[in-house]
Amino acid sequence: MNVQCVQHMAGDRSQGRVYRLALKENIESFDPVDSVDETSGILLNLLHRNLFTTDVSGVLVNDLADRVVFDGPAVYVAIKPGIYFNDSPKAPNIILNELTSEDVVYSLQRLKSSARQPWVLENVLEVKAYNRYTVVFFMKTNAMDSAEKTWQRQENLLSLPQCAIYSAAAHRQDGRFAGASTFSVTAYRSGTIELTSTGGYRLDFKVIASDAGRWFYYRQNQLDVYEADSVFRFLQNEKESFKKVTLAQPVVLYGAIVSDESSVLSRAEFRRVLNYRLNRNDLAGKTLMNSYQPADYPVPDIFDGSLPPLYAFDPRYSCDISDAPGNKAETIRIYTPPDRDRQLAAMAIKKVLGDCGYAASIKVVDLSTLLKINNEKRTGIYLLKWVADYPHAENFIIPLFHSRNSGAGGNRSYYKNPRLDELLDRGVVTSQNVRSIEEMIRRDAPWIFIGFSKKQYYINKQKEIKLPMMYTGWNEEVFSTM
Repeated sequence: MNVQCVQHMAGDRSQGRVYRLALKENIESFDPVDSVDETSGILLNLLHRNLFTTDVSGVLVNDLADRVVFDGPAVYVAIKPGIYFNDSPKAPNIILNELTSEDVVYSLQRLKSSARQPWVLENVLEVKAYNRYTVVFFMKTNAMDSAEKTWQRQENLLSLPQCAIYSAAAHRQDGRFAGASTFSVTAYRSGTIELTSTGGYRLDFKVIASDAGRWFYYRQNQLDVYEADSVFRFLQNEKESFKKVTLAQPVVLYGAIVSDESSVLSRAEFRRVLNYRLNRNDLAGKTLMNSYQPADYPVPDIFDGSLPPLYAFDPRYSCDISDAPGNKAETIRIYTPPDRDRQLAAMAIKKVLGDCGYAASIKVVDLSTLLKINNEKRTGIYLLKWVADYPHAENFIIPLFHSRNSGAGGNRSYYKNPRLDELLDRGVVTSQNVRSIEEMIRRDAPWIFIGFSKKQYYINKQKEIKLPMMYTGWNEEVFSTM
């Protein structure tokens, strides 16, 4: 990690209330441009503020933004005055530490020019400072969509950790990412990250990768929030001082299918057979111990109030394919990270492939290695999870299925459907048509669909933590002592 990404490490440690929390993975970078995972989403949302944010219930609200005015393709966003960076630049030639339009423009233009995640600001042509407290966005428009309509989607995107606003002066000075929230990093060492609030309390994050490790820390009263995973959901977890909370999560578990033309996986009808024959109810309800809601579609029902598809994969796909063309000598590789849920899902998929007459092997690798192999487009099935960044169905559809996001952009199956691309380019993912879009995807079956996560938490009653529906909802509102 670049230590310049960390905010100030000096100062008195908070002697107030301490919240002890667990992270499943370490943070790779404090640079918002690099935010692609749950850990960075949680930490960056605590360290920074955005023009808009998602509250604990998943509702989009104003944060730094005060009001929005439309004028043709231009969108003027007035920001609230009197907001200061928590970690002010100390160089004598830098006088002001108030957050202004210059900082907003610098942060967003840096993201846009990086081309790291182009989908986030793809509808924005340019961002400019209009005056000290007003920023103007020049939006892409077409005959069908006005700037107002395009902006509705962009507001959601501006709430992402990638769109965090940090001090332009501090970053130019020495590469620091100084935020305007009440938190700053006061300690960082291997496996431990400490954030301290100006309100006088501290968040102690400990990286605990294993389910058993987190359970042990909880049982030893070393965590104030415990997420019970896999078999640990069924152990004796109840304590008088903790309350149990179950939340439906915008997290999809799936198998991304990558193939060249020589593999049977290249055939859509075969991929549909695999999806039909996978018993999701048994996998999610029994094997994965009810920690997932089974689903053969990619968008969680909690978004837009939309209904799930009217029918599952067609029963005709259960037909015998033993004589279907394809190389029966082929051994299909299934790649999975080492967590229990995905290894069990890999075993279920291997059985389905065996029932179809194809040999399969499971290769367990760490997540970074799996993604590197996927970047090479090696034929196989990749067990992955996608966590929603903002509360809208398009956050599952566009990054995961538009061809321009192939590979690191989110489309790990390298799926390409020109008709879908054209539809998504027009920005028409709505609660009215999301299910028809899903049917288009299901016909091509670029995934083996598995289901959506359900989280079970135990929370220290004395700490009164309000768990957010989405990981990007971690902010000051979560902690009631503000």
